[in-house]
Amino acid sequence: MYVELQRLREIVKKQSIAIQKYKALIEKAYIELEAYKRALKYAIEELGAQIPEELLRGLDLSEDEEIDKVLKEKREKARERYTIVLEVVRELIAKRNGPVHYNDVVEACRKREELREVSVESITRALRKLAEEGYLSRPMPGWYFLGPKAVGKQKTRERREGETLEKFFELF
Repeated sequence: MYVELQRLREIVKKQSIAIQKYKALIEKAYIELEAYKRALKYAIEELGAQIPEELLRGLDLSEDEEIDKVLKEKREKARERYTIVLEVVRELIAKRNGPVHYNDVVEACRKREELREVSVESITRALRKLAEEGYLSRPMPGWYFLGPKAVGKQKTRERREGETLEKFFELF
């Protein structure tokens, strides 16, 4: 019975992952189609492009503001999540004085109020995205360290904080 339950959990997990990938693929295709739609609308309205009437008959050039709003909100939430995950990684690296494993990052994120309800896949996706953008680096698979962009921003912030402290002490 326990083995069947485990097998069932694995199947559900695989299906969940497949559905999430499919959903992401559809969202990406939708965003691309909206971009093509805007470009076509610009070409027709602003550039006076000559497009045959038979192609224009079934074409809907109206914009769906509600969907754009939802996508914008999703991007904002993802950006906030990435910022918090980067903060967590920075704190863990400072505590351990070395690279951190993604399991440790997920565990630490689960303790943060803002990320308590976020799925493990979303946290690991944030880690991968931060690594792709240069905020984190991967010395080994599954291990993360601050990347060049994060180190540069940290040095800038430390410099600003140092200047603020220097100005503060100049008052006395």
